[in-house]
Amino acid sequence: MPAVQCPIPGCEYVTDDLDAAIVAVLITVHSTTHAPGPVTAAKVEKVKRPVISTAGTSEEWAYFESRWSDYVEATKIAGRDKVVQLLECCDEQLRKDLTRSAGGSLTKQTCTRSCPPCNTDVNYTDTIIRDVLARGISDPEIQLDLLGDKNQDMTLEEVTQFVEAKDSGKRSASRLLDSQTVQAASSSYKKAKQTAVRDKNEVCTYCGKKGHGKSAPARLRKSDCPAYGHKCGYCNREHHFEKVCRSKEKSKTGTATHNTDDCEGAVFDSLCSISSDSRIK
Repeated sequence: MPAVQCPIPGCEYVTDDLDAAIVAVLITVHSTTHAPGPVTAAKVEKVKRPVISTAGTSEEWAYFESRWSDYVEATKIAGRDKVVQLLECCDEQLRKDLTRSAGGSLTKQTCTRSCPPCNTDVNYTDTIIRDVLARGISDPEIQLDLLGDKNQDMTLEEVTQFVEAKDSGKRSASRLLDSQTVQAASSSYKKAKQTAVRDKNEVCTYCGKKGHGKSAPARLRKSDCPAYGHKCGYCNREHHFEKVCRSKEKSKTGTATHNTDDCEGAVFDSLCSISSDSRIK
């Protein structure tokens, strides 16, 4: 059998011209030189303990419960160690509240009690956590709804669902009110814009022209109304033309007021007449 070269790329090893069985053994033995070295296992990162604070939402509480379950499963803690680690999850204010409520250290207490008649251990963990959850609700309205509900024997799961439903309802109502406020503001803006457009198409009562509104304010008429500053020849009043003077319209119906000079002359004549009569007497 002719010589056989090592099949590994880059290797220059070649067997001698020997029997096929011997060549196969030589190639097999040589291949052990290409075997990889021992594999080093990757370092597993330590499981991080979850954290919970006093002022938290129902969503944050549900997330904490999930993280805590994973932590317990990964660390295999139980008994008093589990209580200690659970307390370490609390921020300082929450731990103070829990210690105050328990009347002392929680690490020396258990949530399991023995029933006197049957000597059976009863676990009150869920009941205590339920009460702590109700006490720590940050929203006073949701807390009052929970404490005022007719069902005061809710389980921990039922209390959690109750709080989540109330919290979700309040957020939905808040978004709805915000949407209605935006719509109302938009409607008011459209109405004001339509009113402004309609007013600009009406004839000005001061100059008789269109373009700046029917009864625009003085600051607008000062720059846009050609009659601003003009003194009317009919009523001697300023800021309007004679063609739109209301005194002119009244004079056509016989109800117009007299000119100022005419009024003063009439008063003077009357005084003179009274004075003459007094002298005659």
